[in-house]
Amino acid sequence: MPPKYVIVIPLLHECSLLANAPVTFGAHGSARALSNEHLGCLVKNRTNISQLQKPNVKCLVMTEQDTVHSKAEIERFSLVSSFCLNIFSHAGHISFDRFYAIKKVKSYQLHSSGELTITSFPSREKYVLDKRKTPQDISALYDETIRALVAKPKLSLSIRRFNAAMARSGQEDKLIDMTICLESIFDQSSEISFRFSLYNAILAEPDAARREETFAVLRSLYTKRSELVHGSKEFDQNWFTQNWPRVVQIAKLALLNKIDFLKDNNATDWQAHLQKLALGVR
Repeated sequence: MPPKYVIVIPLLHECSLLANAPVTFGAHGSARALSNEHLGCLVKNRTNISQLQKPNVKCLVMTEQDTVHSKAEIERFSLVSSFCLNIFSHAGHISFDRFYAIKKVKSYQLHSSGELTITSFPSREKYVLDKRKTPQDISALYDETIRALVAKPKLSLSIRRFNAAMARSGQEDKLIDMTICLESIFDQSSEISFRFSLYNAILAEPDAARREETFAVLRSLYTKRSELVHGSKEFDQNWFTQNWPRVVQIAKLALLNKIDFLKDNNATDWQAHLQKLALGVR
């Protein structure tokens, strides 16, 4: 019997997912508790898995296959699956730092393990999935994001920065990462502040009556980021506390709009699409 291989990526915190429904990422994997067989394999190999023995701790598990998953496949799966869960987060974020490749012949054996390069920040905050979302919502977003990354590989920068902004504990770092995420959604190097605010306001706010408010939040965000990076003013904690939830919402909607476009269109048409949106002709 040829061996089978599965990748297990333990999460570094407790999770509350969907009750009585699986969380799957297309045909590529799932988020679930570690099986007794996999847990026993890691225990037998003296792997430090104390965090896995806590209640409600979950793993990202790649679908079993006949060949060993490449590091690039593991990195992409962990990036996109964690992004999908972060997009649909009600509270908390997804974080991890290692993967374990488990081989099954007659019994389960640890084949290899390694660190993941994706920025990950441990948290004591429990991750809670938005209960309004369905397994189909999560699986569809995973597949659409993979298609969008094929069309435009540089989208991974936006996703990485979004994940990092969700995961970091420091307010200054969160603000910088989310601003870079939003900045990377459009491909321009001139009039950055205006384009940053205009395009992201249009992508994030379908209600034209509310776009002016969204535009103002984004202009203020970009200003705060510039002040922080250049050290011209002290960090404004009051502004952050008041506006951060809205900034996260804007980033989620802007990213989802770009993914929705890229999954079915040529990446080179993205800038023209933004300009048509700004002119109100699409």
